[in-house]
Amino acid sequence: MESCLKMLGVTDNNNLFSLRNKEGPLTEFSVDQQIGDLLSSEKRLLELHLWKKEEPEVLHPKVNVSQGVSNDNLQGNIRTKEEKIRELNQHVDSLQNVIHQVQELHHSLVFFCGELRNMEKQQPPKAVCLSAVETQLGLAQGRLHEKQQSVRAMQGRLSNLEADKNRRLEVHLLEKMKLDCQIFKEEIIVIHLNRQVARLKSALQEFQAKEHTQMRSSTLGQLVSPQCPAMLLAAHELQNGEGRYGFTVRFTEDAGLVVVHVENSQLYLNDRLVEVNGVSVLESGEDELSDLLFRQPSAQIVVLRKPPPLPPKPGRVPESVRHPPPAATLHCQVTT
Repeated sequence: MESCLKMLGVTDNNNLFSLRNKEGPLTEFSVDQQIGDLLSSEKRLLELHLWKKEEPEVLHPKVNVSQGVSNDNLQGNIRTKEEKIRELNQHVDSLQNVIHQVQELHHSLVFFCGELRNMEKQQPPKAVCLSAVETQLGLAQGRLHEKQQSVRAMQGRLSNLEADKNRRLEVHLLEKMKLDCQIFKEEIIVIHLNRQVARLKSALQEFQAKEHTQMRSSTLGQLVSPQCPAMLLAAHELQNGEGRYGFTVRFTEDAGLVVVHVENSQLYLNDRLVEVNGVSVLESGEDELSDLLFRQPSAQIVVLRKPPPLPPKPGRVPESVRHPPPAATLHCQVTT
């Protein structure tokens, strides 16, 4: 049969064909049957028919089911790939947005650094009076308080953001980065405001000290009057061999530094010290006076002294000039 199929040019499967004898019963010969074996001495001519068998119908449902399953799998794979492509496209868009916002964040930081350099260069105008310093200090302290509250609020938001893990990783990192940068900028401003507040407080203390000194400082016009005349005298005092001066001074609230004891000195009792070595001591205490006196072995001292009394009238005993009445009650004593 194989030879017959080749002669006919048939290339289909051999199992689909069969050889049958035209005469007599329809006998199907086997595939291996030789044509010569079918001939005999009585019958030298044999007419055979080539039959094509039908494909088994049982095989068709299996093939169709297999093809249907393959089609379903193919469509499912296509849908899965399409979903992955959409997810990847969304991810790419999200990353591009993150990159764009990071670039904007970088530009904002560069701009902030430029502003910071300008803030360091441009110092606030120097106040010329106490009230101006107080006004500037109040404004700086108010702004400092606002910035400190803002930093605390953003730090709270950052803590809540770190606890939230439901967002995309790149979105989560971007928001955290933006908050970190904002906190950084606010903290830098807080440092700058702290410096400004410190400078203003120092200036305020200087103005307050000057004002206090001006209020308490006495002038020569206040120290003398027609009812209480005085002489302004200068004396040069030397230390003795023991490194001491020949006078003792005490500080009183109403008269300042007053001589209360003299011994081998040009000063008189109740002399009020005005100046020592070119430095005013009208508002100085005993410690400051000691520091001025013992810087050098000698001291140039200017004092206020009551003038001598008028000539006594007949029958009256004159008061002593070098030993006037004792001074008022004194609070402390420095022996020089």
